[in-house]
Amino acid sequence: MEEQQLLFWARFSHEWALWVLLGTVGLVLAAVLTARASRVAGGRQRRRILLAVQAASVSAVAGSLLTQVHWPCARLTNISLDCASSVEDLLRAQELYAQEHDGRYSASQDWQTRLENGAYPARCRGATGALSYAFNEGLKERAVSEIDDPAETVLIFDADGADAVAGKEALANGRHLGRPTIGLTDGRVRGRGVALDKIHW
Repeated sequence: MEEQQLLFWARFSHEWALWVLLGTVGLVLAAVLTARASRVAGGRQRRRILLAVQAASVSAVAGSLLTQVHWPCARLTNISLDCASSVEDLLRAQELYAQEHDGRYSASQDWQTRLENGAYPARCRGATGALSYAFNEGLKERAVSEIDDPAETVLIFDADGADAVAGKEALANGRHLGRPTIGLTDGRVRGRGVALDKIHW
């Protein structure tokens, strides 16, 4: 199931849980008001009140479960974590490649297949196009030693499009709920909370 579909079901489950909880509150209030109005009622009326209270209790439990258990949210989180793991592996492979090639990264269009003897390309489950990741074109002609700020320089990132070597414009901003995965030249992986205007391309 694609991210957009999971996002739809996540929002649906949240809204459904809210309506269940609101309905529960309504049932509880109705039961309380009915109980006050029929304190002197007979056994049949009391049984009806008891059933109303039981229905409200069941609804409360169902609402609580819906607010705590959201399988679409869990799936979305897993997709994001898997993507971060894939980018981390690619960063390690690029580092090893550079060590064996005079301090330069694999930066051709087939850079992924050249890493680890073709063990890649890795695939992000949130990607909708042919490619999942791109190499930062700003580093294509630069050696590792020429990178001034490795902690804030992009090496590999979630990308949309057909180019395996691309710039910031190819960043998949809509992936992972608007938090695309970015691998930096110091080996760290960023996603949530990354300041795109403060990193170097």
